[in-house]
Amino acid sequence: MVGGESVDDGARQEDGSMLSRAVSERYRCPASFLDFQLRSELSSDEGYFRFGEKAICYGQSGSGTGEQCPQSVLYDVLQDTVIEGGKLTLPFDPSKIIDNLRLERYPHTHLNAYESALKKLYYQLRPFTNQWLREKIQRFHARKWETRAFPQWPVDTTVESICETLMLLSLESNRTDRIPFVWFWPLGARGCVLMTHDVETAAGRDFCGELLDINDSFGIKASFQIVPE
Repeated sequence: MVGGESVDDGARQEDGSMLSRAVSERYRCPASFLDFQLRSELSSDEGYFRFGEKAICYGQSGSGTGEQCPQSVLYDVLQDTVIEGGKLTLPFDPSKIIDNLRLERYPHTHLNAYESALKKLYYQLRPFTNQWLREKIQRFHARKWETRAFPQWPVDTTVESICETLMLLSLESNRTDRIPFVWFWPLGARGCVLMTHDVETAAGRDFCGELLDINDSFGIKASFQIVPE
């Protein structure tokens, strides 16, 4: 016993906070509303599975079979998600799955050996191409993007779908229709704009000082990405 609480209970609470970490960081809601626990021991290997209709996940799961290709018929673990005793019992670790997606910790199986070789060749030749040619190559590469199952293109919203589904299930487990959380943008704003500059040549590098002055004249703070040749 530690402070009137068993070590096992403390460990379970810590595990629960780790399970809900990624969702809690997104919504900044009271921790008591996100009460997650694992349904069973997770698999030793990793694979692709679904969490609802929209979200394709990659990682360990405690139910179904993980596939090695996102184009396969994937098991939907949402059917094994249970609400019991005010807790949300899940067959996967949401924080680990979300980290895998954000950090691209999944095999890039959508590229075959031929496409991988072309991609490597493109980046070797890229310093010798102009903007017009690069745009042509990028358009060709992005053809038939709507048929790509994973990741979604041009914007992958899988993490958002997972968080929204978990939040809806948490509402149900708490038997409420509202959960207080910190809004995403301040002062009621619905979005934001990020300004970035890619610096790829000596001419671009030499122009950075003038570009900083232009940004400052409009009250813009931008990031500069230095791309070495």
